Amino acid sequence: MAMIMMASFGAAIGSIVRFIVQTRFKLNAEITVLGINWVAAFLAGMIYASELAPMLHTLVMAGFVGGFSTFSAPIITLVDGLEKHVLRWKAVINIMVLFIGGLVIFWFGYNIVQLLGM
Repeated sequence: MAMIMMASFGAAIGSIVRFIVQTRFKLNAEITVLGINWVAAFLAGMIYASELAPMLHTLVMAGFVGGFSTFSAPIITLVDGLEKHVLRWKAVINIMVLFIGGLVIFWFGYNIVQLLGM
């Protein structure tokens, strides 16, 4: 039960932070989603490489990062782009940039923690 509470608390905080970022920085929705998910990927890489206690790992990784990231937003953007035949190429490129870039950024976060010995 404690792990569920930690994940729930972290997710609530992550969602609030995402909402603040989305409303404060009135950027293009695609750029905002990309930025949020790349920050989440970087944090996930750092957390994955670190040796956090299980409760703290649940709070931050499953909770905060899970609540902060916006996996549903790129899926909606992809479907919307695929339905509009003119934007299909753009939708596919956006998804490729999101996921390939996310993997690269995850790797950076992971390696930073490894180098610092955290």
